[in-house]
Amino acid sequence: MLSAPVWEIRPDEIKFTDNTLGFGKKLHWRRDAGAEQA
Repeated sequence: MLSAPVWEIRPDEIKFTDNTLGFGKKLHWRRDAGAEQA
């Protein structure tokens, strides 16, 4: 079997626009300050 790199994406902040909740409704998510770092 061949070895291949494994990637992990760990965003600290995400902004999502959901028009099903109303025009231009933005939802914000932020990682907890005490989140574990590898």
